[in-house]
Amino acid sequence: MVSDEIESDHGYHQRSIMISSHRMFIAALTLYATVSYAILHNVHNAVHTVIDEEFHIPQGMAYCNFNISAWNRKITTLPGLYIVSTILLGPLRLCGTYWLRFVSFLAGIINTYLFSILFGVFDQKIGDREKLEGLLSAFNLSILPPLFFFTNLYYTDVVSITFVLLLLILNRANRHVLASVCGLFSVIVRQTNIIWVGMLFVDYILKQVKAEDASSFRIDSVQNVEKRIKNASNRILVDVGSYVSVMSAFVIFLIVNQGIAVGDRSAHTTVVHIPQLFYFSTFCLIFAWPHFLHLIVPFVKYFYKKGPPYTISAMAIVAIIVRANTLVHPYLLADNRHYTFYVWKRFYENMPLFRYAVIPVYLFGLYSLVCSVRSRNDVTFALAYLPCTAFVLVLQKMIEVRYFLTPFLIFRTNIRQRSMKLLLAESLTYLTMNIVAFTIFFTKNIYWNDYPYIQKLIW
Repeated sequence: MVSDEIESDHGYHQRSIMISSHRMFIAALTLYATVSYAILHNVHNAVHTVIDEEFHIPQGMAYCNFNISAWNRKITTLPGLYIVSTILLGPLRLCGTYWLRFVSFLAGIINTYLFSILFGVFDQKIGDREKLEGLLSAFNLSILPPLFFFTNLYYTDVVSITFVLLLLILNRANRHVLASVCGLFSVIVRQTNIIWVGMLFVDYILKQVKAEDASSFRIDSVQNVEKRIKNASNRILVDVGSYVSVMSAFVIFLIVNQGIAVGDRSAHTTVVHIPQLFYFSTFCLIFAWPHFLHLIVPFVKYFYKKGPPYTISAMAIVAIIVRANTLVHPYLLADNRHYTFYVWKRFYENMPLFRYAVIPVYLFGLYSLVCSVRSRNDVTFALAYLPCTAFVLVLQKMIEVRYFLTPFLIFRTNIRQRSMKLLLAESLTYLTMNIVAFTIFFTKNIYWNDYPYIQKLIW
């Protein structure tokens, strides 16, 4: 009798927690959707097209009207975004600019839900405080300024991230066949997402060959790969095959297409651009600074213990890379509709020593990134994430904030920050930056002689 009552009370408590977390999520999602929709409405009324929408919107309209033979050769990505738009809007004949942008808005709402899953908001095994922290983390990422901005425009980024998040969630749930399917769709939206399919494949393989305790993993265990694969279950072979099939299909695409970019290849050539890692580390410092505060003292102590020769050598190596490998894409200098244009023009170009003065910032950013990834006690994730992030970034010549979004989000979803104060600081940072960014967007007009409509300043 007593035990039955205890179990009944426990079950009632669990249901209460679930109801409470769901109510918090619904309330937060309603607020997010309301504010986001208001911004979408104002953006639509304020501007005809925004930069790359010049290509995406006509292409989306063509697909939405089931004219799949039309193709603009300036578009560099596969038609995933347009296929999604056609499935959602085509049967309803809602093919105007507003509804195409609505696809990104809808993807933003879906992403909020997916972030909540990744942070365990609906996990019955964690307490109320952890759920609240997870919910706040999820909504922080939903309003991450560059990402939130593009939920109001018809770009590939938001839909691309939706499929990458599904890939991550299904991978964590050990639903690897479905994960690989979402990985395939993510690649069809944006080709570079193949890196994250590869990352999770490597992570999966390493998890199969390592010892039970991740911290006890040794490289010599790789020698047992062949033996382990031979003894693997059919499930493991199917899982491996699903990832391999996606990557094999991508290799075939590269061969047939003779490159990764579908169009405008002259402006999207593959290069080696190592400073992209420095820019990405700076991006992480700006948008995840509350989570790096505790690493300032260890960073100083690390270089202090290593001594002046090590510190000077590290700074010298970075300086040499900056000097020899800083590449400037023509678009960066020609397009004054991006914040990066003004940052580069006013600091990196007009102040030649600035790029060397920020070397300590680069080093701290890289140090913080590596330490944060390693702190998860998941060696396989660190071994997969760090090289894949480096690979996807250093082959890009163009300095584009949007290119940093996916690796940053994967990194941030793997931070389990327990301090509500830091999460609130992150929230305040994002809210302030969004207010500033949209104020500039709505109030500052840019005029180009060869464009009949006003241009706007964006990320």
